[in-house]
Amino acid sequence: MTDATLVIESGEKGGSRITASLANQYNRDVFSLPGKISDEKSMGCLKLIRQHQSEIFTSTLEMLDRLGWNDSPIEKKITPTLFPELSDEEKKIVDHLQNRNALHQDQIGWELRMPSSQLNSCLLQLEMKGVVLSLQGKQYRLLP
Repeated sequence: MTDATLVIESGEKGGSRITASLANQYNRDVFSLPGKISDEKSMGCLKLIRQHQSEIFTSTLEMLDRLGWNDSPIEKKITPTLFPELSDEEKKIVDHLQNRNALHQDQIGWELRMPSSQLNSCLLQLEMKGVVLSLQGKQYRLLP
């Protein structure tokens, strides 16, 4: 599922409302851009905003800020251990990330032929151990 959903002109009942509801159930951000308040195609967006199921979309920059997708990646303050204990799977990931800027999570899993559930667990453990940094867009890189 996406990190955010943007609903643009939706009727009171319809697929966009269902999608927004699912996004809310998955704790994803929902933004709405209604048209004229008298337009039938704006009723769904207005209802989402009125029921606090959506934020009003006012600008792309505001949306990017809300999602934390600004130009400068936020460095998380994790204190790496000097010699972290790594499992065999974690070592494979670390070796794979050596001498690379950053790789997408799906690319790592595909290239290592690792199931996504196992990969997600290993990446989280590596992040908690201060070995990798999670960047926006599901990108990962080794910490220096």
